[in-house]
Amino acid sequence: MKSNPLDLVVLRLRDRVSHADLLARAFGEWLGVFDLGAAEVGSPGLWEPREVAVAGLRESLGRRAARPFVDGLHWLRSREYFRAHVPQVFEADPLAILAVALAVKVISNDGAVAWIQDVAKRAALAESDPWRLSLLAAAAGGAPEAPDLAVALGLASEKTIRAAARDTALLLDDIPPERAAARLAVLTRATDHRGSEDLTQLNSGGEHLEAGRRNRKHVIAGRHLVLSLHGIRTRGTWQKDLTRSLNEGGFDHEPLDFGFFRALQLIMPGARRSRTEWFREEYTRINATLGEPPSIIAHSFGTYLVTRALSMYPEIRFHRIILCGSIVRNDYPWSTIIQEQQRVERILNEHGQRDFWAGIVAWGVADAGSSGVTGFEDLAGGAVVQRSHPEFRHSDYFYKLNYEHTWVPFLKGVDPAQHSNVRARRNPRFLIAVLVVFLCVIASLVWLLAVWNKGGHAEVHASPSYSSEVNRPPSVKLRLQGDP
Repeated sequence: MKSNPLDLVVLRLRDRVSHADLLARAFGEWLGVFDLGAAEVGSPGLWEPREVAVAGLRESLGRRAARPFVDGLHWLRSREYFRAHVPQVFEADPLAILAVALAVKVISNDGAVAWIQDVAKRAALAESDPWRLSLLAAAAGGAPEAPDLAVALGLASEKTIRAAARDTALLLDDIPPERAAARLAVLTRATDHRGSEDLTQLNSGGEHLEAGRRNRKHVIAGRHLVLSLHGIRTRGTWQKDLTRSLNEGGFDHEPLDFGFFRALQLIMPGARRSRTEWFREEYTRINATLGEPPSIIAHSFGTYLVTRALSMYPEIRFHRIILCGSIVRNDYPWSTIIQEQQRVERILNEHGQRDFWAGIVAWGVADAGSSGVTGFEDLAGGAVVQRSHPEFRHSDYFYKLNYEHTWVPFLKGVDPAQHSNVRARRNPRFLIAVLVVFLCVIASLVWLLAVWNKGGHAEVHASPSYSSEVNRPPSVKLRLQGDP
């Protein structure tokens, strides 16, 4: 059997990554093209900059590291950099800087984000290599010049993806291992599949990946596209875990990322509108390559963006929608969207009765509501399926069993079973113990207050007799002595 030249490219790139150092392999794992396994990674000895970077990449994926990333980050930030006549280590390692930058965005530490971006910008002043400059540009929050890195990090347009895929298939030079991982990510992204087995559809006549992607409608006809959208104060780590479950369920997955969105921005109408317009443009870009409307899974502020876009732009359509931790108004007009306009087939709203954030958002956002707590009022004749979770809080929906037993079947047309709307009973002994402790605290305070008042009253009574004898005016005292 004649081998496909592109398979040789993939094998060489994978071999380059597999023989790389730990940080390059962790970077490949973060990009989704390499697996370090579930075992703990790293050593418990003294911190090194690259060990901190590895810990950050691992923890951002929910994997185990030898020590917590936050401890290593504190150690990194406590050191001085760019000192004259002092050997540079971390500040001369663009991959480590990028890895730390990716990790601090996940943990939502604004101070650390500003610090690492400043380090990246200063480090770039001493660099001349285009690839290393691209790593530092990405770490500084900008768009990297290298197309393969831009595609791997999800910072490129569809046109750039295709161009980078063609270039990647041609370039077989001796590249750094982290660039090999980025090129593997390009090939994965360009074909909407994982692994070299899915790349064998490409011919060997020089058309490279464009032949396998000439019309994405053919790909989507066999694998329905599902989008996902995260909420505020996060970059959606759960979306990476969701990819595997959706792929195994027969779907393609494209996670959307609107960046880190602060809670203060949520109450600003202009900030909300700009993200809604961003979502419209992302939908336009993706829908142009599809033969049918995609489905979407949205959480928190993502639910607001989806429903707001549906209200504002009549051209937007979805096959099925899954909402969780929703902050959409309870009276959202689903009947109009589903029955009258026929722009959505079916909705699954997973709401948790202990969702504090969905319960209070309406106090600060005029067009938001608590559908993530109490559900929707307009069920569009049964097209809105509601699944209540008595014990769930705002982000308790993100676990593999829920993906595989609820979300994937719903996307395939099977409604989930309803939960019993009964909370777990409280332990009466614990409640009695809490009440006894509370009463003891109150009794102790009352006793202390009584003792304090009694001591103060005694001092008040002792004071007049003392002053009458000692502080009596002299004139009065002389008169008393002269009396018979």
